[in-house]
Amino acid sequence: GIDPGFQYAPGRRFHPNLDKYPEPIARGVVAQNLRTGVFERWHQSIESRVAAARSQPELVDLPKPALIRALRQRLAQQEQFAVAVLSPANRELLAVKTQTVHVSDYDLIKQAVSREGQEMAASNYFQVQRVIDEASVVIRESGAITVWVRRGDDYLQVVLQQTESGHGLYLKSFRRSSPKDLARERKRASSKGYPVLKDEG
Repeated sequence: GIDPGFQYAPGRRFHPNLDKYPEPIARGVVAQNLRTGVFERWHQSIESRVAAARSQPELVDLPKPALIRALRQRLAQQEQFAVAVLSPANRELLAVKTQTVHVSDYDLIKQAVSREGQEMAASNYFQVQRVIDEASVVIRESGAITVWVRRGDDYLQVVLQQTESGHGLYLKSFRRSSPKDLARERKRASSKGYPVLKDEG
């Protein structure tokens, strides 16, 4: 069984610790929350709060970096939501101690501002699991791990951030990408000496 806490309001800390459950059960919880709209309601509530706060006179004319800082100070509540679960093979590949990938309100606040008009809809976040499972290319840059998977003529790109302890793994970015973007990142990784954990060409 799963702790009844996951049925409560989305984003709160009493969601179950999915690292305590076998991978198939943890994946089932994440899939249910994405499929039934629990995550979408949480995501939309953050976007609504951001929109309301941005209309305040003292924030209207702030440049984006200052606006993001101000919004985070006002709105971030240390909430997070699980959006994917790693397989044992991917835990080993990424060298992390957790199987759960979370997205935080802290990062969604930034995305609501920095990617205005081009961010992924909440209903698309179920694809994060597929991007990780079916990854074509994985590049590590310090604590950041960028994952690409081909979708038609383009790619979907996920950026994960590992905490220093290795016990936390957060989704920092989820967007569409292009072969040109990937070629540039491959070249950059080569010049900087960043490890390429996986590359299927």
